[in-house]
Amino acid sequence: MINKYGNAIEQLTRALSTSTQLDNNQGRADALNALGIVHQRMQRFDEAERAYLESIAIKRKIADRRGIAVSLQNIANLYSLQEKFREAEAKTLEALKIFEELKNQQGTADVFFNLGHIYQDTGRFHNALESFRRALNIARELGNVAFLAELYARIGQIYYFLGQYADAGTYQRQALAESQRIGDEEGIIRSLQSLGDVDLEQARCDSALERHRTALERSRRLGHSEAAAVSTSQMGLIYQLTGRYRAALNSYQEAHNTFSQLKIRARLAEIEKRLASLQLEMGDAARAREHLERALEAAAEIKDQALLSEIAMIEGELALAQGNAAAAEEAFKRARRAAERSGYAKTIISAEINMARVECQYGDRNQGIKLLGQHLENAERMGQAEAIAKCYLYLLAAAPTQLAPAQIERWFERLRQYQFKRYLAQFSLLAAERESRAGRSKEAERFRREAARLLEELGGTAGKPLQSLPAMPPAKPKIKKNSSQNSPESPSSSNGRRKPMKVGGEVQQAKLIRRVEPVYPELAKRAGIQGSVVLQIAVDETGKVSEVKIIKGHPLLAEAAVQAVSQWVYMPTLLNNEPVPVIATVTVNFALKQ
Repeated sequence: MINKYGNAIEQLTRALSTSTQLDNNQGRADALNALGIVHQRMQRFDEAERAYLESIAIKRKIADRRGIAVSLQNIANLYSLQEKFREAEAKTLEALKIFEELKNQQGTADVFFNLGHIYQDTGRFHNALESFRRALNIARELGNVAFLAELYARIGQIYYFLGQYADAGTYQRQALAESQRIGDEEGIIRSLQSLGDVDLEQARCDSALERHRTALERSRRLGHSEAAAVSTSQMGLIYQLTGRYRAALNSYQEAHNTFSQLKIRARLAEIEKRLASLQLEMGDAARAREHLERALEAAAEIKDQALLSEIAMIEGELALAQGNAAAAEEAFKRARRAAERSGYAKTIISAEINMARVECQYGDRNQGIKLLGQHLENAERMGQAEAIAKCYLYLLAAAPTQLAPAQIERWFERLRQYQFKRYLAQFSLLAAERESRAGRSKEAERFRREAARLLEELGGTAGKPLQSLPAMPPAKPKIKKNSSQNSPESPSSSNGRRKPMKVGGEVQQAKLIRRVEPVYPELAKRAGIQGSVVLQIAVDETGKVSEVKIIKGHPLLAEAAVQAVSQWVYMPTLLNNEPVPVIATVTVNFALKQ
């Protein structure tokens, strides 16, 4: 490949030299434009930019307006590759003006197509939709079937990002028909995959699986390994949602192997994220953490805000599973910010649902319930099945007494139609508890049997994530007056063992005689994560730290803080000249060097 490009550069350099000697400005400009293309393909972006700019300058002198527009498009594509989207948009709009003045329809359509890409890459989906539509109108007039197929597919993709799945499906079916008409096998595969994704969002799992299987077979026949791995990964997601965890794991691992061989970091980050989610559902928090860290590492140089949001959401799920509510809330907030920057409707509503869920559990329950109701309406309008399932689950967990039995039955039947076994198992467990509290033993038993059946099919794992759901309101306990000898201030409990005394963090800090500094996690450094971790520690009579609990802090920093603080040693705390155990709060700070 290097020799191929090297020969091209040598030939174009000779052509440039000859044109210069002959004072042939058109030849010089064309040679420079071609050199820019070769340098761009070799990722020599500075040389490519210089060549394009020099070509444009010469074409302006000789009034080659069409040539100017072509080179403007080339340099705009270069800027897009470098994520200089403002410069790319300016050059593209300048090219558009020229093509429109020249009444060059194909050039105008091409520019609208490229402009749509810029808007799509910057999350301006409505602008992208308008640009692709204008290109589509011109392509229809020109009768360019291949271009039509591509535009139908792009418009369908934008509708998918906007959460308008019915429109997305309509355009993707048109793209498939046009690709089949001209025998474009790669176009057929892309459309099948897109239609499978639309089906999955609307819980048409069997149809989604069939489309991706067909796309997988066609990709393998074509020898297109990346496309095959994409379908394999999507089949894994379908298996995960429908509770076939072993099949999901095998599919993810197969796709992971391919993406590793092809060195596609964005795809690897996505697969690692899915593996983290799967392991968390299966109850293996340690493996989930490993995959999550690898996902962050793979995504470190990727500015895909939707992906970063989804990774942060799994961080929040993991923190909730470990009982760290503050870390979960912080992760969900980051997820929401990234989702809003992405403009991706599915990711935005997922992040909002998670924030409402945390509000139900740790904040204002009534406000959280209100927000969940609003998000359910939005999810229903979009037809986003998984978001609907989550809202059903969290509303039942947070407001069981506010839901009529008929409402619970309707939600239960809809979840059965979705085939999302994990959500249905969790919903059944909560419904059984709700009916039992209401004294409806027959209904409670029916839900219990359904949950037991699903849990058996899932390998008993679906119930584990319930620890991160908002708990049902407990019955109000009877209040008993404590005697003075059993009061919280007393250092002795009723069984004669000393209860730990609570002391202030500053008081305890003054007693510290051995401090071990934490090791800054390398992954947190690369991700630019810093801040404080607040811990509650128990110190025994000898002054050693016997227990550490995380109160709040980023998950990537918390473990390093725990490991360090566990090694701290204090002077024993004395009460009536006798050492006593104490409980205190300590803060460990992590700051990146400027």
